[in-house]
Amino acid sequence: MSTKSTIRHQPRDADRPGWHLYREGWETDAVYLGLRGILADLTLIDDNEGPWPGTVRLRLPVATARQLGRVPETFSAQPAPHALEDAHSLVTDAINHCGGKRPPSTGEA
Repeated sequence: MSTKSTIRHQPRDADRPGWHLYREGWETDAVYLGLRGILADLTLIDDNEGPWPGTVRLRLPVATARQLGRVPETFSAQPAPHALEDAHSLVTDAINHCGGKRPPSTGEA
């Protein structure tokens, strides 16, 4: 017998990944999010900032975040106006900080 109580869900189909937001019957202070058919990057960060033990960062496709109600319809998936220039500047600064030499290649693509 399941103790899951569905809050919202999206069945997986040919165009959209599936997800299931639910709670367990005995828990009052947590919800769970299950994702199916989606490529997601999960990063655990021990940031030691504040009283919390760490940070979880989940990289989701914009379409999925929009389905979950986390991205407004007015959001543009286009890069920020100066994102590429800012990234280039950060890389250039890092190279200059290393004496102008690029770090050795690790052989990874």
